[in-house]
Amino acid sequence: WSEVVNDIQTVLLEEGITSISENIFKDHTTLTTISIPKSVITIGNNILRGCTALKTITVAEGNAGYSSDTNGILYNKDKTTLIQYPLGKEEKEYSIETGINKIESYAFEQAQHLESVTIANDVHTIKEKAFESISTLKTVTIGSSVQTIGEYAFRYCGQLESFTVGENN
Repeated sequence: WSEVVNDIQTVLLEEGITSISENIFKDHTTLTTISIPKSVITIGNNILRGCTALKTITVAEGNAGYSSDTNGILYNKDKTTLIQYPLGKEEKEYSIETGINKIESYAFEQAQHLESVTIANDVHTIKEKAFESISTLKTVTIGSSVQTIGEYAFRYCGQLESFTVGENN
């Protein structure tokens, strides 16, 4: 694996796999696409952390615990928790949808192109290091429902020019 990892761009996990170990694809800088089958029940922490070329995460329909959207973003099944944003997506602006109430640790860490993030009012928890090391990030707008912003959530975002938190916070 270590001899070929830097040549792999697409990972298609086959039906029958039930678990993905934590950190399994961490820091694979050539990975652009990953497909997760219906059979996956558990996904470990940080499986895609540091995958800075990643553009799309696809979860098969019918998966009992996870889902993805047309933007290639990984969520829990009911899309209330954003687990992983593809770090190589080329969009400069991203708005977190209504209905999401938690952003997981490292979900956006090292996103390559994001300049502006708007976090919906439904979000009440931003976990530690969720947006760490986004060197291009300039503007953050957080809705009024946020209750918890974890440690180092925005650490090493050196270009940050505007950081607005809703009026009730």
